Amino acid sequence: MRDEKTLRSLAGCVSCVLGVDRGEVPAASEVALRQWLSGMNLDLVSPVPHDGFAWPGRFLALRRCGEGSVRRRDERSGR
Repeated sequence: MRDEKTLRSLAGCVSCVLGVDRGEVPAASEVALRQWLSGMNLDLVSPVPHDGFAWPGRFLALRRCGEGSVRRRDERSGR
C-alpha cells in the first residue's frame, strides 16, 4: 500500500495525463484509484523485471527516488 503523499502525487499525475479535473481522481486509497481507472479500461501495473523496462508510448512511472515521487515518462522525448 502506498503512503498518502504518494497517492496524492500519483492522482495528480493521472489527472494531468488523462486531462481530467484533479478532484475527479480518487486519492484516498490505491484500491479507489484502481477502481476509478478500471472504469476507463486502465490500471496500475508493476513491470517485472524493473531494470530495462520499456513500454511503447506514454506511461507514468512510480520510482523510489524519494518519498512521494511520481515521474511521468514520455518515450518520445525520453523524459
